[in-house]
Amino acid sequence: MSQDLNVVYSILYRMPYLDNQIPLEDHQDDCPDPKAIRLYRRGYDKRGNQTWIAWGLECPNCKVVIKQPYKLNPTRKQRDKQLVITPKLPKLLSEETTFNSVPRTKEEIENEHTKRRKEMKRRAIKQRKALNPITDLEAKYQKRIKALRGIYKKDCKLCPGLQGKKIWDEKLVDRYLATNPEVDDMHEILYWPPLYRANTKHANKHRGWIPDPEHRGYWKWDPEYLKRVPSKFNHSYEPITMYDPNKPWKFEKMVIEEASGRMEAMEASIRKYEASKIKVKVTES
Repeated sequence: MSQDLNVVYSILYRMPYLDNQIPLEDHQDDCPDPKAIRLYRRGYDKRGNQTWIAWGLECPNCKVVIKQPYKLNPTRKQRDKQLVITPKLPKLLSEETTFNSVPRTKEEIENEHTKRRKEMKRRAIKQRKALNPITDLEAKYQKRIKALRGIYKKDCKLCPGLQGKKIWDEKLVDRYLATNPEVDDMHEILYWPPLYRANTKHANKHRGWIPDPEHRGYWKWDPEYLKRVPSKFNHSYEPITMYDPNKPWKFEKMVIEEASGRMEAMEASIRKYEASKIKVKVTES
C-alpha cells in the first residue's frame, strides 16, 4: 500500500476491463492473481468544486503501481494568482500625483485622507443648511423645546399631585415650531420662571428644588419632595402613602405654573405669526 495519505483506494469506483491496462510483464513473477485497481486523489473539476481525480493503477496482490499522466486542475483563486495582476490605483489621487511620480510617504497619505474627510464634512454641512436654512443655535433650541415633553412626563411620574393630569400639549409645540420662531423668542420660553429649566440635564439634576425665600438667589429642596421621593441625597425616604390633594407640594405648583406660562407664550407667538400673514385690502373712496 502506498504511504501517501491523499491516495484513496475505492472498490466503488472500480471499472471493468482495468486488468488489461497493466501488462502481465509489469506484474511481479510471484503475483498470484494479476488485477488492476484505479487510484484516486483529491482534486478540482473545471468549475472549481472539489472532487476525486483518477491518477494511476495498482495491483492489490503484487503492489505494482503505474502512474498515469496527471495534471492538477487549479481552483479559481489559484488561477487568479497565476495571472499577471495589474497594480491597483490608489484610493485618493491629487492633481499632482501621477503613476511615474515618486511614491508618497505614510504621512503624506494620512494628510491627504484628513483633507478629504474635512472636505466631505464641509460639503455635508453646506448641503444640510441648504435643505434646512436655520442656524445651529436655532436647531439646538428647537430640539430643547421638543425635549420639554419628557421633562413634564417625568414630573407627572414622580409627583402624585400631577399624576393623570395633562399639563403639557405636544400639538401646541408642533404648531409653535412650524412658525419658525426667532432665537430670542425660544430663549425666553426655555428659561421660563420660576424654575428656569432649559434642558433635560438641568431638569433631572434640580428636580424637586424650589427658590429659598430666606436667601435670595439660592435654592433648596422641597421638604415634601425630599421626604417621599428617593434620590441620591435621601436613601431613607418615606413612601407616598397618604397624599392630601388639598395641600399640593410647592414644587408641583411651580411645575404647573411653568408649563402654563410657557404654553401661553407659545399661543401668543402663534397668534402674532398668524396676524402677520393676514393681508388687509384698502379700498379707495
